[in-house]
Amino acid sequence: MSFPPAAPTPSFPFRILSRVGEGAMGVVYRALDPALDRPVAIKVLHREVLESRDAARARENRLRFLQEARAGAALSHSNVTVIHHVGEEGGQPYIVMEWLEGSTLEEVLSKRAPLAPAEANELAGQLLAALEAAHARGIVHRDIKPANLVLLTDGRLKVTDFGIARLQEGELVKTRAGEVFATPLFASPEQLRGEQVDARSDLFSAAVVLYQALSGELPFEGQGYLEVAHKVLSAEPRRLEQLVPGLSSKVAAVVHRALAKDRARRFGSAAEMARALAAAVAANEPQRPEAAGSELAPAPGQGWLEGLVAEPPAALAQVLHTWPARPLGPQPVAGLLERLLEVPLHAEPFSGAARLGSAWVLLADGVVWAALDERTGLAGDRVLELLPERAEATLHAAPNELGAPGVRVLASWLNVPIVRHGDLDSSFVNLEALARRLCQEGFAGFLELATGTSWGRVLLAGGRSPLRLFGGDWQGLPLDRPWPELVAALPLKARVLEAQERPLSLSYRRLFPGFEVLTQRGTGTGAAADPVLVPQPSSSAHRGARETSPLALEKAPAYRLLGWLLSDGGAFFRERDRAAKWKYLVEWLADVRSARLYAELAGSGFDFATFDGTGKLLHLARRVDFADREAASRFIDDVARVKAERIKTGDVGGALLVARQLSPGLLDAYGGGGSLSESGRRFAVEESFTGYEGFVRVGPRRGFHLLLVEESESGFRPILP
Repeated sequence: MSFPPAAPTPSFPFRILSRVGEGAMGVVYRALDPALDRPVAIKVLHREVLESRDAARARENRLRFLQEARAGAALSHSNVTVIHHVGEEGGQPYIVMEWLEGSTLEEVLSKRAPLAPAEANELAGQLLAALEAAHARGIVHRDIKPANLVLLTDGRLKVTDFGIARLQEGELVKTRAGEVFATPLFASPEQLRGEQVDARSDLFSAAVVLYQALSGELPFEGQGYLEVAHKVLSAEPRRLEQLVPGLSSKVAAVVHRALAKDRARRFGSAAEMARALAAAVAANEPQRPEAAGSELAPAPGQGWLEGLVAEPPAALAQVLHTWPARPLGPQPVAGLLERLLEVPLHAEPFSGAARLGSAWVLLADGVVWAALDERTGLAGDRVLELLPERAEATLHAAPNELGAPGVRVLASWLNVPIVRHGDLDSSFVNLEALARRLCQEGFAGFLELATGTSWGRVLLAGGRSPLRLFGGDWQGLPLDRPWPELVAALPLKARVLEAQERPLSLSYRRLFPGFEVLTQRGTGTGAAADPVLVPQPSSSAHRGARETSPLALEKAPAYRLLGWLLSDGGAFFRERDRAAKWKYLVEWLADVRSARLYAELAGSGFDFATFDGTGKLLHLARRVDFADREAASRFIDDVARVKAERIKTGDVGGALLVARQLSPGLLDAYGGGGSLSESGRRFAVEESFTGYEGFVRVGPRRGFHLLLVEESESGFRPILP
């Protein structure tokens, strides 16, 4: 029997009116549902898709089609297309959906992009609301793009096509490892790498859509799939502020955070991104006269701040501005930080923030816990790497009631927290009693409150709640009264967020300079298998530092990097049959007997240096937050200088440049597109005579392998040229 039938049948009680769309996989018809006298859309697959000569592929196509129906039917939300019915007629499965009177966002953007910021932000809010509903049901869309978003004539946005959505429990069909079904222009980096995705992948795609709606341009464009994929994985898009005159920098910051390569740096949920966007939009609107000054510092003892934006770096900077300021004038940056990080014998170390130009550095317990730059929006180690030698400095001591524990929790606002309790409802949970219980157990983190587009965070640290932070209008309620009264006055959603306190690398470099580690070989199958790292403090100063500091050696970035190299580095190359091409880096791993962390050699600093039993230097490594061609050139020259000092022993076979982000220019040069060193040292992707890969020549018969490594929350990933 052909489809569609000429007239309604018992198994297909619909009358086809017209054929309205067709794609590579299927056809969409406009039809009438006679029982309810309403128009509907009916989607079917092409016959050749269902009757492929590859039986497994045909079965998967059918299952994925049914999965779309299942995913859509699981949702009941005003911004998600309603699924009315699923059936089969003459062996042809079909899905009956609500008829959407309007245009796809792709059609809208093709005619009048860029949209006005107010319209683009409103549509993004609706999209995020739909995604929050889907994610709450364990459904990740995986193909958010303008063609799958319909703008109705009444202004509502509808999300369609859950055909490749992943249901986290009991899915009908899963995408095969390494297979990408999403459109690369809107796909997240983890999708293009063929990795398992979660809700944060949809947030990346939503940010691409919002970027295009605001600017009329795509953040990542190219001539073909490979070029687009390379840019999604490695390139940073142009800042939206540069493309859209007058656009709020706070709105741009929300979009760029959601476009982070590392999903851990994006928003934790669609609701969080929606709140951040709403707050950014509201912050850019003219203030009412009575709201002026709402961001001023609170009176002593009040412990509350309101009028904050939702995006953490900007909000945190707002908080720091309220702390008492002590101008110091121009200062040498390194010397000032060194003094602030000292731990006096008979006094508490400095707790608070140092403002250096446009950068903020948060310190407590002799440790740097966070850094952010108000001008660029950057946060973390990158801010410290870009600090000038001298800067206009101002000290902002933390309020006494906050103390060092509160400073650490406040700094953790820039990190992804652990959700201890989620989806709490004030109608059913006594939030005040919960907070009291958390304080009793010494909990460090936040109690997050939300109602509509308003949000609040109650900071919990040291058995107290010394600070409350608020954003949004809170329906006009005064926020200077005890926060439990707000809970009683409004229906709220809440989460308990456990702080993830992550010191920056500078603190570890100060604490463990030249720290010695011995490597003992285990009983594994390979010569370099199962290394055991044995700390060997080289002086009493190191031992004293370890006893008084909250930092643990095991969490030091250099220590973790060293453990990864010795445990997994060789296996990475052997599994790819590339060990011989990286001879000196790989073979010398088995000879490593000791290492020095944060070593100073030939006037340059390295995160670690490895040695054999005779003291021969084998490997050097350096970690940076962002690596470009300039950073690579400096690293190569520093390694070459160390090697030149040890010319007689033929030291340094491998050098690792490790970064959280690698610039596209560096990756292009590393892959053969140009020179890596400004000093003219010859770098070969693969030498024709020796077959060595990633080899830097420093003489006719001398050189070393250069390996780029990408670091993320999940570990380390070598990049091969």
